[in-house]
Amino acid sequence: MTNADLLSIFAANFIGILLLLVLFICNFWRFRYNTYENKILITMIIVGLLSCIIIVVSYVVDGKEGFNYKFIGHVSNSYIFTANMFSAMLWMLLIETHIKCEPSTRKKAILAIPMLIGLIMVLVNLFVPCIYEIDSENVYHRKFLFNAILAIDILYMAYAVVICIITKSKGGIFRFFPVYLYIGPILLCLILEACIPNISLAWAGQAIAIASVLASLQNEVIYRDQLTGLYNRAYLNYIQKNLLSKDHCHVTGIMLDMNDFKLINDNYGHAKGDIALQQMARLLKEAVSDMGNVIRYAGDEFIVLINSHKQIIIDACITEINNCIQRFNDSNITEYKLTASMGYAKFNPKMQTIDDFMNVIDQKMYEDKKRYHHVND
Repeated sequence: MTNADLLSIFAANFIGILLLLVLFICNFWRFRYNTYENKILITMIIVGLLSCIIIVVSYVVDGKEGFNYKFIGHVSNSYIFTANMFSAMLWMLLIETHIKCEPSTRKKAILAIPMLIGLIMVLVNLFVPCIYEIDSENVYHRKFLFNAILAIDILYMAYAVVICIITKSKGGIFRFFPVYLYIGPILLCLILEACIPNISLAWAGQAIAIASVLASLQNEVIYRDQLTGLYNRAYLNYIQKNLLSKDHCHVTGIMLDMNDFKLINDNYGHAKGDIALQQMARLLKEAVSDMGNVIRYAGDEFIVLINSHKQIIIDACITEINNCIQRFNDSNITEYKLTASMGYAKFNPKMQTIDDFMNVIDQKMYEDKKRYHHVND
């Protein structure tokens, strides 16, 4: 490898390091919130920073004779292959969490299986070269399973794209997360690296991709409720134009109002009340998943917008909401129980205004709340 090649590799990854550092500093305020999504983003930035450094090291020691250089070469290349798979898995988890909710522990374990298979291959490669080989002159060569590791990276990204396509097919028009802006530069860089030896662009591309994600999340801030992380009332106003502009709008609205929320505040304090709101938000997001969107409307009121008029889907969503709340109460992890009154209606833009629609679901919710207090008071 020529000095010019090393200089270009160093320059590309140095830019990646600077970009990731700037991103971390500029988004430090966001990362103070200990959410699962933020944990993923922080991990992606840290992995990216380390990878931009270690990839340069791997090229510097390539072809230099001596046991120490060979050892460094194995460590650095093994790390890079592992980091590639890990970053792809993190991206998939970020999409899953952002569009649906944080995956269960069981689902995380299942989604980690390709990563674990790849990690085993990397470890085996140290004894039986199958992904790469460092020859007697300490020169790196690709082996027959190199593309298998690349396939795992692509598999995770493809899974993320499928999630987005399925959500879109269900009417999830209210998402503005830059899936293709992230995947585009990374896939291009991976393909270039697979085809052209002595080139290192993937981690600089990763830095650009993370920047696009954080920029999009910044755009979402105005539409996010700070306490619960759900969409807020401003978002509801924002999507009204989308609802009215669609020729065939199939949206069902469910309004929920937490029962006896004032008693939680009075008996356990407002801090516990905030936690109760966060717990209800998490349960609603888990229940609704990719069927629609959950919005914190006001105080202890929430609105679920389901992307369908089919009664079977509406009933399934309401049932899952009740089941999630019941499982939470059965767990006895809090001193209080969560319940909610609900009312729903199908939105018909040809027959109703948005205000009419909101009044209908609000009235139906209050009818359910009257039944609740009739039974429980």
